[in-house]
Amino acid sequence: MLEKYCPEKIRQIIFSHQRKTLKNAISMAYSNSYTFGEEEKANHIYDQIAQMPGIRLIERRDFNQDTKYRCVHYVFDTVLKESWCKVGEYMDPDFWDDALGFLQNHGYKIINKPQNNDIVVYGDSKVDKPFSVEHFGMY
Repeated sequence: MLEKYCPEKIRQIIFSHQRKTLKNAISMAYSNSYTFGEEEKANHIYDQIAQMPGIRLIERRDFNQDTKYRCVHYVFDTVLKESWCKVGEYMDPDFWDDALGFLQNHGYKIINKPQNNDIVVYGDSKVDKPFSVEHFGMY
């Protein structure tokens, strides 16, 4: 006997699949963007991501031209003008060890209902480890 899914459950399944597809594509694009000669492959993957349902491309980057500009630089330097984050510079290792703790130490707080221009952090929580950040964006 087949289980009937309510529309909300179907949306959750679709979203889960899209998130996994997006995560894998971003991971592949990042690894290609850091490998000399693979930048065009990263560009192509991001172009495919922009075609996914529910995704809206805000700014198109070219990994051939811009190898040091990442999502963290866009959010915290370009948009928010934080002094501790500068385009073209590597982030403080403390940031990557515990990004949420680092942000809380700089006055940011976790909220449950984002509003326009709030920071969105994508990642994974693991038992006994800090939150592992995969991507930053703006709501």
